[in-house]
Amino acid sequence: MAERVLSFLDHPDPELKAAAMRALYRMRYPPKGYEGFLLAALKDQQEFLRAHAARLMALLGNELAQRALWKALSDPSFYVRRAAAEGLLLMNRGFLAQAAEGHPDPFGRAMAQQVLREAA
Repeated sequence: MAERVLSFLDHPDPELKAAAMRALYRMRYPPKGYEGFLLAALKDQQEFLRAHAARLMALLGNELAQRALWKALSDPSFYVRRAAAEGLLLMNRGFLAQAAEGHPDPFGRAMAQQVLREAA
């Protein structure tokens, strides 16, 4: 089923794109080979697409995802920052702790601190 859902990651309808991201995340299916689509979604004007992309990016568990989520901690949206921090917690708690100590964006740093406190 996940293989069929992957094809919707590049669908022009943002709602279908978001539904595909939610489904893959719930299945805990890392969308390997679709990193470009997730990176593009992290820069989309639609806040909900950026948030879903941040959540799904965490399942990749690689350095590219880690860097992308670090950058997403600077997103103007609370929800995207929250998804990025939770994703970093899922991937690498130590890296989230680094963000809590020294992320250049004060809101990203605060979000990392908050997610770490809640996870304790």
